[in-house]
Amino acid sequence: VIVGLLREKRALGKPLTLPEIMAAGIAQHGARMREIRQRRGFVVRNEIERSHDGRILSRYWLEHDPEQDGQP
Repeated sequence: VIVGLLREKRALGKPLTLPEIMAAGIAQHGARMREIRQRRGFVVRNEIERSHDGRILSRYWLEHDPEQDGQP
């Protein structure tokens, strides 16, 4: 599920946000990200930013998809 979401967002030139991951009902998203990075070879960049009201915003950018882009 998370790979599909990352691919959709990349096609739009946008990051996948934590609220979108949570809305999809993905449990333990950190473990899922680690799994697709380490076991499946995806390159996913994480941006963390603090909003003006103090919330921490997390965004995920799919930079390399080995299943669609081939080997780096």
